[in-house]
Amino acid sequence: MQENSEQIANKVRALEVETLRQKRLLTRLEGLTNLKEKLIFPFSQEEKVNLIVREIVRIFDADFARIWLVGPGDRCEKGCFHAQAPIGPHYCADKTQCLHLVSSSGRYTNLEGRHARVPFGAYKIGLIGSGALPDFFTNEVTTDPRVHNHEWAKELGLQSFYGHRLLSDDGQVSGVLAVFSRHKIPPEEFALLRSLAATAAQAINASFTEKALRESEARLRNVFDNMQDCFYRTDLKGRITWASPSTPRLLGYEMEEVLHQDIKNLFYFRPADREKFLAKLNVTGKVTDVEVKLKHKDGSPIWVSTNSAYYKDAKGAVAGVEGSFRDVSQRKRRMEEIARHQDHLEEMVEERTRALVESEQKYRALFENSGNAIFVLTKDSVVDCNVKAAEVFRVPQEDLINQHPLAYSTPTQPGGEDSFMLGEKLLARAFEGEELFLEWRYQRPDGSIFDSEVILNPVSIGGVPFIIGTVADITERKRAEAQRSMLIKILESTSDMVSFSTPDMQITYINPAGRRIIGLDKGDEFPLVKDVMTPEAFDIISREGAPAAVEHGHWSGETALAVKDGTEIPVSQVIMSHKDAEGRVENFSTIIRDISGPKKTEEELERLRDFLSAVIDSMPSVLVGLDEQGRITRWNTKTEELLGKTSAQVRGRLLSEVFPHNPDILKMVDEAIENEKVSEQLKAPIQFQGMLRFWDVTVYPLSESAMKGAVIRVDDVTERVRLEEMMIQSEKMLSVGGLAAGMAHEINNPLAGIIQNVQVLEKRLGTGLSKNHNVAEEAGTSMDAIARYLEKRDLLRVMQAIRESGGRAAAIVNNMLDFSRKGDSAFLPQDLCQMMDQTIELASSDFDLKKRYDFRQIKIQKDYQDCMPKIRCEKTKVQQVILNLLQNAAQAMSGQRDDDNPPEIAIRIFFKDDKACIEVEDNGPGMDESIRKRVFEPFFTTKEIGVGTGLGLSVSYFIVTENHNGTMHVESAPGKGAKFTICLPVEKI
Repeated sequence: MQENSEQIANKVRALEVETLRQKRLLTRLEGLTNLKEKLIFPFSQEEKVNLIVREIVRIFDADFARIWLVGPGDRCEKGCFHAQAPIGPHYCADKTQCLHLVSSSGRYTNLEGRHARVPFGAYKIGLIGSGALPDFFTNEVTTDPRVHNHEWAKELGLQSFYGHRLLSDDGQVSGVLAVFSRHKIPPEEFALLRSLAATAAQAINASFTEKALRESEARLRNVFDNMQDCFYRTDLKGRITWASPSTPRLLGYEMEEVLHQDIKNLFYFRPADREKFLAKLNVTGKVTDVEVKLKHKDGSPIWVSTNSAYYKDAKGAVAGVEGSFRDVSQRKRRMEEIARHQDHLEEMVEERTRALVESEQKYRALFENSGNAIFVLTKDSVVDCNVKAAEVFRVPQEDLINQHPLAYSTPTQPGGEDSFMLGEKLLARAFEGEELFLEWRYQRPDGSIFDSEVILNPVSIGGVPFIIGTVADITERKRAEAQRSMLIKILESTSDMVSFSTPDMQITYINPAGRRIIGLDKGDEFPLVKDVMTPEAFDIISREGAPAAVEHGHWSGETALAVKDGTEIPVSQVIMSHKDAEGRVENFSTIIRDISGPKKTEEELERLRDFLSAVIDSMPSVLVGLDEQGRITRWNTKTEELLGKTSAQVRGRLLSEVFPHNPDILKMVDEAIENEKVSEQLKAPIQFQGMLRFWDVTVYPLSESAMKGAVIRVDDVTERVRLEEMMIQSEKMLSVGGLAAGMAHEINNPLAGIIQNVQVLEKRLGTGLSKNHNVAEEAGTSMDAIARYLEKRDLLRVMQAIRESGGRAAAIVNNMLDFSRKGDSAFLPQDLCQMMDQTIELASSDFDLKKRYDFRQIKIQKDYQDCMPKIRCEKTKVQQVILNLLQNAAQAMSGQRDDDNPPEIAIRIFFKDDKACIEVEDNGPGMDESIRKRVFEPFFTTKEIGVGTGLGLSVSYFIVTENHNGTMHVESAPGKGAKFTICLPVEKI
């Protein structure tokens, strides 16, 4: 039973609603994907938070969205609104910390007001932040009993509220995300909101970590660039391949003057010392605390203490020497000064008078020119100091004299010891003859504190015991060491895996988080990179990651770790290359983050995206997406099948280039985009593939700023239009049939009267009845005279012609009544030849001025085989088939006016292969092969609109093949006419 137009319209509307829902969900999904891609960029925390709330409002069409982050409760302690509130929904139970409103987007962007600070446990936001409600969702915010302030929600016109707790990587609460909407949020979008909340938490946590890492990296780089210790590396020929910034700075060179130079000739004061150094290195493999005399660029000597060793290349062969050295010139000079001073004292004993003056001058010159602060001390007083001491302590030199040796010490030392008590013990040990090296903390008169390295050397001058105290300010070195220690702690405590490896992928360091992730025990040796990666991931690193890092300095991508238990962990990975001065890679460093959670979310989103694509591709309608410029963004499978081009082939091309050209469709697209309203055109006639088709065209505008454009939906309603035409035609034919049947009945009555009265006239004018003679005599004549009159006037032949014409008319009427009569569709034995004659007789009365043919003007050639058996069939249906063939032939030959080839139809009935066959052949224009193949298709017609429905032959084919289990085929060629053959099975009766 066919659906009526209202049911079809309802289905179309339901399909449109579902399409809009799917499109809205797809828009949300694509917006979420775009947000995740944007959050990858190194934005600041403020930029990321503002981006998140803006995108939430845009993607979910929310009224406004907000983010609170955990911060100190400074206002609470000072007595803010919540701190003053009694027990209730505004009560602040913990004044040390609360939730700070850091971003708000949509209708409300003000960050101040009552909700600028929300205590834990207060409102729904505080309950979510405290963990009492991990998340909260309602589409009935004005009536939900869980919401305490319905009036506020009603004033704002809200319907939906969604809150989600944001957690840091270690599971601690970092904040709360809240979304407020004036429309209900569909349940299928709830999962997207959760995914978005997880993305927001991850991005915010990442911003904390990135900020800390950037600050620590800057501090570490600053320390490294300014540290006093020098580091270097040479190849086996002694050429310098790398040096820390402090190295050329110490020796008075620029970095480019140092690299690739021979260290022996450039640095060593005596080149022979280099050979001695290498000889010692060859014996022990390394040297420790060896003092070497180097040469400044200006030629002055510099004493350094070095720690050096051979280093090996990736193959294990010795590649050169690397090490560090520290400037000990000052200490060397102090020691030399002390030695010279002692020599001088001994000479003073022998030559007191002369040597005393000379030694005093030398001592004073060395003393005053020292690079460190030097003090001459007794047990309780400073008896002398040099100029450098005044500079270090930032006081006049004379103010230091007579001060107690511990006068400028801090009250306590870094270890917590009392400075005076500890200092007295150390001085006592020095006066007992012990040389001491120690670190001490001082406080200048201006309040500044500095750490120092102190050397206490006991001496005797003129038999009087003194202590020579040398003080070197090491504040900067201590600060650098502290910063370095802090950076190392950060590195060791980060949750990301951090490792270093050689150019040949041998891991040399893994932080604790990395060991934990890959299952490496503390005592295990460092593995190769390939041993901790999946084969596919290692292939990516080998082919893409490492080469890109070498070329550009860094590479980032997604790979996977292979842990000991056999599981695979998806990770995001950053690889950085570190090169020497010659541009050769010395090692790689990498940062790896476990993205199992986000990866699963991404996979879910990908599956949802695939599902939506499958829904779009499975729709029976043609769907085409356009951007604002009318360029195709994608189309579905139905469109690919219709036009024979994939979505990828046409992406980016103009619609007019690849879609059947129709100005109305292009105009509808422009109007829909410009007016942001749906535009539609029903039953639009389209010339497509050489045929006239009817399409319902609907254009939906996309008004999102990020996706401005339109979606075209096309439904081919050609069959529906033709079905409607057929129904109208059928109704007309039913009316005409009923009218014809009625007319036949009405004609039968006067026709019967005519025939009967003619028969009466023939009897009364005949000579065979005695009564006729009697009446003739009464009238004064005779029947013989009347008979001669009728014969001479040829009236007998006229009456015979009237009777024959009436009989023929009665036969035609009876045939019309038989054909229009609704039978019981019974299969009865029928004489095929007799049935054919009746049908031809019925067709002979067919005359159509509109179609310009008169069946009576067509010559009929009959060729019936004798002794044809009767066949069991539905008479009216078989007559319908034959009549359709005769009418089609007549119409095909209606324009044929060739006297040499007048219109002719040959009808043959014969018996073949246990089947009764009928051939109907005309000498009309025929048809080409493309038309011949399709003549039995429903709704296929070559006639003008309104002339034919395209159902005659398809219905005939159905009657023959399905109802009667027969066959029907056609033979034709252009100019050769057409021959239709019908074969029906013959059953024994």
